[in-house]
Amino acid sequence: MRWLMMVWMMVMLWAVPAANAQVMTATESGLELTEGPPQVPDGWQAIETPWLTMYGPDNEIQVLMHLGRKGSAAVPRLAEQLGVPIGGTIHVVVAPTRREFMALQGNGVPEYADGTAWPSRGHIYLQRPRIRTSERPLEQVLEHEIVHILLGRAFAPGRPPAWLQEGTATVLSGEYNGEMSRQLVAAIAAGHQPDLDAISHTFPRTQPAASLAYAESADFIVFMRETYGDDAIAQLVDEAAQGAPLGAAVRAVTGEFLEDVEPRWRRQFRSGWGSYVTLLSSWEMYWAVGGLVAMVGLVLARRRGRKRLREMAEEEARLDALVANLWSSQDQVH
Repeated sequence: MRWLMMVWMMVMLWAVPAANAQVMTATESGLELTEGPPQVPDGWQAIETPWLTMYGPDNEIQVLMHLGRKGSAAVPRLAEQLGVPIGGTIHVVVAPTRREFMALQGNGVPEYADGTAWPSRGHIYLQRPRIRTSERPLEQVLEHEIVHILLGRAFAPGRPPAWLQEGTATVLSGEYNGEMSRQLVAAIAAGHQPDLDAISHTFPRTQPAASLAYAESADFIVFMRETYGDDAIAQLVDEAAQGAPLGAAVRAVTGEFLEDVEPRWRRQFRSGWGSYVTLLSSWEMYWAVGGLVAMVGLVLARRRGRKRLREMAEEEARLDALVANLWSSQDQVH
């Protein structure tokens, strides 16, 4: 049984996607709201929609209009899910180059960031589709950033815990999937210990560590919803945004302290084979298992082949010896 568990562990670690498949988001620390239009180059277009104003160069008009429609439809839906007011206009800048994406925001943007949100300003910065390295839909990136703006406004001048804002943004934008879950399970199997307190104030600046932090945050948000109901996150946001300490906010929603809820969440990863159910929920895992089975089958077939060759060689040697004995006997008769 032990060797079988080790085989599963190897498959799990091999099948988990690299952390750089995940795209990160940079957010600023809590500040007083100073919202207003962003500074953009002369000649850029500004397209207004019910909740967003989109900014970009002339050759990105179609992208701006498309994202404006999608984003304006998402804003009231996400606000309702969070239980927070929308507030003022959200300004969305679509940068045509990586250099402009970084320069328009100033310092503090992680190199791996594909999109950023500045809640105190009401600004979102995205990279145009043709320069993005991520395969994640740009509409999904925009929804992720909209969640940051809405949460930032609700908590202003404070700031929500990093795991709460990033986990909620990841889940509500539809980014949380089996790949992130497998990544987290693989990391835990390799000895990583999830700790929400370590990612309460800020996220790691390096991409692999940040990718794992996103997976932890999103998984805890999913756990809260599945354990305490679909309204648990909105209730948690409401309590914390009104000034309740995080522990008191969690207790108001769950009836338990965070110190009790978090270990229960972590225990689900140590519950035997049940911890690996999520690993079996994707075609990638089926292919991984199939490849492992085929590889094991090939090894066994080669071993059987080598064994048969040895047996044939031994049989041939015995026949040679028998023939030699017969000839020897005949020589003795003559």
